[in-house]
Amino acid sequence: MSRGESAAVKRLIKSILGASTHYEVLGVEEDASAEDIGSEYRDLARTVHPDKGGDAAAFKKLANAKDVLLDQNSRMAYDLELREAREPAPAPKKPTKKPAAPKKEPKAKEPKPKKEPKAKKPAAERAAPASPPEDASPPEQAPPKRGRAAAPAPESDDEAPKRAPMPYRGSCTCPILAIESFPPTAAARLVRCPAGDSDRHACSCYQLRQTFQGTVACRVVGGGHACVCATKAASRFVAGKSTAACRADAHDCSCLFDGHLLCKAKKHACSCRHSGIATCRALKHDCACVATKNPAACLATKHDCACDALAGCFFAGPKSCRATKGHACVCAKAGPKACRADEVRHACICKNLEKTSGGLFSGPSTASCMARKHDCLCPLAHNGNGAFKTNDLCRAPGQTWRESLEQAVANAGSRRTIAYY
Repeated sequence: MSRGESAAVKRLIKSILGASTHYEVLGVEEDASAEDIGSEYRDLARTVHPDKGGDAAAFKKLANAKDVLLDQNSRMAYDLELREAREPAPAPKKPTKKPAAPKKEPKAKEPKPKKEPKAKKPAAERAAPASPPEDASPPEQAPPKRGRAAAPAPESDDEAPKRAPMPYRGSCTCPILAIESFPPTAAARLVRCPAGDSDRHACSCYQLRQTFQGTVACRVVGGGHACVCATKAASRFVAGKSTAACRADAHDCSCLFDGHLLCKAKKHACSCRHSGIATCRALKHDCACVATKNPAACLATKHDCACDALAGCFFAGPKSCRATKGHACVCAKAGPKACRADEVRHACICKNLEKTSGGLFSGPSTASCMARKHDCLCPLAHNGNGAFKTNDLCRAPGQTWRESLEQAVANAGSRRTIAYY
């Protein structure tokens, strides 16, 4: 190891030992995937391993970070601890003292004026009660006496104050509790989450999926639920279809899993190959010519080659293929005349035509083969007694029949009598 490499290894070990989080130890982002974490760990382990000249403490810290981040449950718990540690603690409230009221100075007493004696009314006026005038307003209620507060008016049921939500008591562990097995019901497990009745709960819809109580047990308040439409059952207690329990605002397409009738997505994926062309609700369709073997009913705008799949159909053939280019060679299945492949893509079927003839040199000629390069038929033309003949139907260029026979004898591993006719 050179001096430059040794210095780089020392700097790497120093950065690992000085890292404060597992993500800093591995040098990855906090949203890195498991594949990225594993790749970074393998690269660093080759460098800091004690057998490679590294440091044992750095390698142990690196392995511990890898074990925590590659385990789903451990990583979720670790992320919650990081989030809780980064949240600022509320500052303690200081008691505020009210300023003392200034003392009131005594007021000087003023002499009260003497009351004049009232004139007495006649007896007739004193006997009859005084009638109030027509425009007079009703008498106002007397103010309450000092020291007694007026009783408040009774409020209606609509105006009654609602119960305040429970305070936030800790980090949310809903996704971790959702995958446990005890208590048996999902709602009972999620009640153990230390978060209060607020919107601080993490979504556990994906973990609950089609459990006994479904995503209804998820404690997220309002929106923010994950879509579980396109997921399958992953629990002992299955509760119907996943789309029925999904609480997400935007739904994924589940045509392939639950069928097109139960799908709640606004944009549908093509399901022509799986559920049939007539029931597909997609706007853009994939080619289903090969799967359905019915090119006339395919809804795709660009068709793939279905020549090979249609070659053996009774009602359809290679001519029914709707592909504009890139036709596969079906000379061996449908015959050279029905094949729509380009000239350079035709396979040589000289051997097939020569074998299917009534005799070695009778029957259909290999002239119907459309391949540019033909296979040599000379080694296949023999009379059954070990004596080879020339094959007048062979169209292979660049090789004489004598060379073909000698090569065939050499490949056989034993010398045979060559008869020239």
